[in-house]
Amino acid sequence: MPRPRGEIREALANAAQSLAAELGMASSLEIVRRAQVGSQIGQFTVKNMVKAGELEPRDSRREPGIARPVTLYAPARASSWVTGFSSLDDILRSWSRR
Repeated sequence: MPRPRGEIREALANAAQSLAAELGMASSLEIVRRAQVGSQIGQFTVKNMVKAGELEPRDSRREPGIARPVTLYAPARASSWVTGFSSLDDILRSWSRR
């Protein structure tokens, strides 16, 4: 069983989830701001979440004052990672699918 997420990663995942529900996709800066974590550690953790498959880069857009297009992220569609502790209901549902 993988180890549980840290506080920063959990906050970023929750922020990405809520922004995805509102906007569909969000930039890493928007995710970091919504999570209210430090800028540098937030950007670093977003990159790690992309590598781990928790977030997916979906699109890009131009932002005023930024030379390059900004990548937009959304939570992974079919996630295989575990979020903390599963409830008994989740466990029973996974058994009934087999």
